[in-house]
Amino acid sequence: MLGICSLFIPASSPRMINASFSVEADSLIFDLEDAVHISEKDSARILLRNALPLFNGRNIAIRINANDDYWMEDLELFRLGIAHNVVVPKARAEQIKQISALLDDMNADVDIEALIESADSLEELSEICRASKRVRGLLMGGEDYSLDLGVERTRKGDEILFARTKIANVARAYDLESLDTPFSDVQDEDGLMQDAKFAKGIGYTGKLSINPLQVKGIQKVFRPEDKEIKWAQKILDAAGMPENVGLGAFSLDGKMIDLPVIKRAEKTIQRAGIERNVL
Repeated sequence: MLGICSLFIPASSPRMINASFSVEADSLIFDLEDAVHISEKDSARILLRNALPLFNGRNIAIRINANDDYWMEDLELFRLGIAHNVVVPKARAEQIKQISALLDDMNADVDIEALIESADSLEELSEICRASKRVRGLLMGGEDYSLDLGVERTRKGDEILFARTKIANVARAYDLESLDTPFSDVQDEDGLMQDAKFAKGIGYTGKLSINPLQVKGIQKVFRPEDKEIKWAQKILDAAGMPENVGLGAFSLDGKMIDLPVIKRAEKTIQRAGIERNVL
């Protein structure tokens, strides 16, 4: 899984790869697709192969190419055992099945993150989610989605609202993480915060980023506040008490605690990055 904030890094740029060492994003996505010119695909793959061992222990993803001529070669990078997430652009269910089968042949410990960037992908969201047990998340790609629709990509984003809400809803239905589309204006911090708050408000679990300067703002929006974490921990502690185990509901500080409330508390702890046993 990618976590709350995942930062795209062009796999063809040694300077940006080096700079990403100090970025505290929840995950890094090394991009072999849109960020790499067609003439640099091979060299970017070689550069990334050499760089990946330096990131051992980090949460690393690779965005493979959509073109059949390239993505199978991209998958060979997962044999290194360092990247554990593959981002599939312009995701379709049949391709997800192919990728999953190849990863099975490699015995690779790799999750699949489906990047939704077209009307076709949006129409088969449920099929994508069911295509493989490796699918762990749905990602929104607003720029390519707008291009596919043949409409202008605007700051307000009305043109992608339907897709944004559907992706978040389907991800929730299949218990997957959902990362919202990047905010393209890296100079507009207020706009980023508003956009991230909107995404969180419609159900996204995190957001993609295209610049290291956006990471902390996104994390601030999506990570639970201290009071939320303390309350969630209190709920889980109480749920584990012998007198409450097996009850359909119990009272805590004058509030009724039932299974949905407990599950919400578990999600809060997970989003906060805290490791503990949950029910």
